[in-house]
Amino acid sequence: MSTGTPTIGAWAAEMGKRGGKAGIGAAKRRSPEHYKHAAAKAVESRKAKREAPEEWKAARALREQNKAARRLAAEQDRAIESERAGLATEQEMKRAAAEGRRCVALARERDQAMAEIRARKQLIADAKKKEPTKTPKPSRPMPALCECCGQPPPGRGRDKGRLLPDHCHALGVARGWLCSKCNTGLGLLGDDLPGIDRMRNYLLKYSAFASWWTA
Repeated sequence: MSTGTPTIGAWAAEMGKRGGKAGIGAAKRRSPEHYKHAAAKAVESRKAKREAPEEWKAARALREQNKAARRLAAEQDRAIESERAGLATEQEMKRAAAEGRRCVALARERDQAMAEIRARKQLIADAKKKEPTKTPKPSRPMPALCECCGQPPPGRGRDKGRLLPDHCHALGVARGWLCSKCNTGLGLLGDDLPGIDRMRNYLLKYSAFASWWTA
């Protein structure tokens, strides 16, 4: 029990643990201050009851009304909190259900996309099996220099000392001889003139910008 300012509520709670004289004696031994305070209040209450019974009854009725009002307010607060908790739980359930539906829809779309990719890969594999592509033979011997950049073959790596025969993938016709760098760059640009033109326009645009910036 707290050793602060004695209160009747704390005293009553302490006496109610055992009840009767045993409870009063235990509470008196544990907290004499509460016992004295409660005893003085009891004496004042009996004195007021003898001297002014009507006023005592009115004060007691008022205390009972205040207790009932506080009890009702507490019950209303608990009801409001319970309702809020129920609404929050319902909203969370709705959000979870919506999230679950969205996840199911995304999973369905993903499965459909993966099925389409697998189907395309299977078609490509089947086409390769039916009509295997053949690299055309070069139309002339390998020159000493790359026909695009004019540089000799690389001195190291997988393509050391040799050029690669280039061919048109759309028509399957042999073209010329390229070093590994030019051959890779041509393939990355799409192996066609539109891709090379796009890269050329890009370089021209930023070359003009660089000239203006440094002027």
